[in-house]
Amino acid sequence: MPEVRLYESILDSDAWSESAETRVVWITLLIMANDSGMVCASIAGLARRCGLPEWVCEEAVGRLPGVWPEERGWHIEDISRYRDSKRSRPKKARKVTCPPSEEVLEIFETWVRANGLTTRHKLTTTRRAHITARLKSASPERIKAAIVACSLDQWCQDNGMTDITHCLRNDENLYRYEAKSAAQERGPAPDPAELRATIQEVRDKLALWRSEQAMAESGHLSHDQQRERWGYVPRERILSKCKERDAAKKRLASMGKL
Repeated sequence: MPEVRLYESILDSDAWSESAETRVVWITLLIMANDSGMVCASIAGLARRCGLPEWVCEEAVGRLPGVWPEERGWHIEDISRYRDSKRSRPKKARKVTCPPSEEVLEIFETWVRANGLTTRHKLTTTRRAHITARLKSASPERIKAAIVACSLDQWCQDNGMTDITHCLRNDENLYRYEAKSAAQERGPAPDPAELRATIQEVRDKLALWRSEQAMAESGHLSHDQQRERWGYVPRERILSKCKERDAAKKRLASMGKL
C-alpha cells in the first residue's frame, strides 16, 4: 500500500476547528486524494471509509473550506499545503542474509574446480539456494560426486549445462548424475565378446596345463622335454588365470549375458 505523509499544518487549518466528524472526513479525503488533489468517490463510498452515516459525510464536506464538488467526486484545493503531493511506497526492509555454511562453500568450490572456472564466478543467491535445498536430502559427498559427473558429461559440455543450478535443480537431477559418477568410477561397461574370449583363453591354457601334467606323471615326457615342448607354466600364473576367468563370468552374469 502507498504511504501518504500528512503535514502538521493540518492542525492550523480552518477545517480542524470543526466537529470531530468533520475532521474525520477531512483526514479521510486527504488520504484518498491523488497527487493532484482529486478524490474519486461517491458519498456512499466516502461514508463507508469514514465509518459515518452518509448524511453526516455530506454535511461535513459542505463545511470544509477548499473542497469543491466535481463530476466524479471532490477536488481539494492546494493539497500540497496539507500533505505530500506524491504518494510513496514504503521501502522494503533489507533482508539480512547469513553467511553460507562451510558445507555450501565446499560444494561450490568443488564445482569451480571441476569446471576449471576462475574466482569471477560467485556464489549467487540462486546457486546457494540450490545447494541448500539438495543438502536436505543428500550428503555433501554425494552432491560433490554428482557435480563432478555433470562436469564430465559430454551432453552437458556440448549444451552448456555444466552450471551447478542444472546439476542440483532437483533431487532427480542429483540422483541421475550421482549414478553417472558411480558408472565413471567403475569404468566403461565391458564387451561381452571380450569377456567370453577371456574365459575361452583361460580354459585353453588350463587344458594345456592339465595335459602337460598328465603326460609328465605318466612318464611320457621328462621335465626337460615338458619345458621344451610346452613351456614352463607356474602354478601362481594358473591360479591368476582362474581368478580372471571367474571375474569374467561374474561380469557376464551381472549383465545377463552368461
